[in-house]
Amino acid sequence: MVEDENELPQQGEIVELPDEPSAVEDTEDGGAIVRLDEDAPRPADSEFYANLAETMDEPDLKRIASRY
Repeated sequence: MVEDENELPQQGEIVELPDEPSAVEDTEDGGAIVRLDEDAPRPADSEFYANLAETMDEPDLKRIASRY
């Protein structure tokens, strides 16, 4: 929900851009290609995004499944 009329809702993924100018390449259509550090951990690789269903008890999973 947008609180300020002039504020646009955020969409997509937010990433920090690299400091090196050579890592960002402008495209003809006004976009950009950003080359990120390949050694940096990807969000999907972190424990935060782990599959909770693999660690939950079976009764809890069934209760949630029946509710939703």
